[in-house]
Amino acid sequence: MSLRQKLLLLFSFTVAAAVAAVAWTVLVRIRHVFEQRDQEETALFVSQFQREFQHRSEEVAAAVARLAATERARAMAFEITQSGDTSPFLTDAGAMAQDAQLDFLEIVGPDGKIVSSAQWPARFGYFEPIAWDDHPTFLKTEDLPDGAQALGLFAYREINSSGPEFNGSVRILGGARIDKSFLADLPTAPGMQIALYRDADQAPSTEQPHLGPDYAVFDPKRMISAAGEVLNAARYEPLVRSAEKSGQQTSSILYLGDRREDSVNATAIPLKSDNGDVLAVLIISISRRGMVEA
Repeated sequence: MSLRQKLLLLFSFTVAAAVAAVAWTVLVRIRHVFEQRDQEETALFVSQFQREFQHRSEEVAAAVARLAATERARAMAFEITQSGDTSPFLTDAGAMAQDAQLDFLEIVGPDGKIVSSAQWPARFGYFEPIAWDDHPTFLKTEDLPDGAQALGLFAYREINSSGPEFNGSVRILGGARIDKSFLADLPTAPGMQIALYRDADQAPSTEQPHLGPDYAVFDPKRMISAAGEVLNAARYEPLVRSAEKSGQQTSSILYLGDRREDSVNATAIPLKSDNGDVLAVLIISISRRGMVEA
């Protein structure tokens, strides 16, 4: 090999190495910029979601409080505690829920039994299993007559009476659904998708164990977005399970198809009941298409 050929080979190698180093630096910088943007957008959305969640909680609590303060509710509570007869009020919950624009509403007597239920009228006489404590609002799943379970934000209030004879504790328990209409109200950035895996890790009703799906198995149909079912929902199972198990916010890169362009930066946020059980998982997905194309 001549000296000219050696010099040409050395020059070519030097140029190729320089181009490779520049290309690698640019790719690392692009990835860093996109990942930083995704992290900032996710953090912004989480903050907005928390504010919206708090706002909805306050709305539900205010609606239940207004119902408990009405003369109609006070008269009903007085009658129940004095006579013990709940039969005249079996259908009151439906009308009260409609007036307050609540999806769920139950009237619960001093003995803890349901007097009237808007979402499941046939449940009158059953015990309401929630713990009556100091939580003003809380998240819980609600059994429905068709065997399904719905996720909702709930609040309860005791109905007070100024009469000296009033010595019972009749309560109103009301709630609003957390579903695709709730997701539709959340602000999103371009390329972002918001989904909810509902009723995660929950067992069917113990009162009617034959109702409800097998909650030990990940069911892609229980993952919804504002538009309905989520495409390739099964790909989210490891992320959802990780958030359920840890009870902490979890992030991962997920490949929803065979191409890199179909990958997303996904973050799962567990939504918990007042006792810490994970009832659902909120999933924020940001497309990586722009980064891959760049």
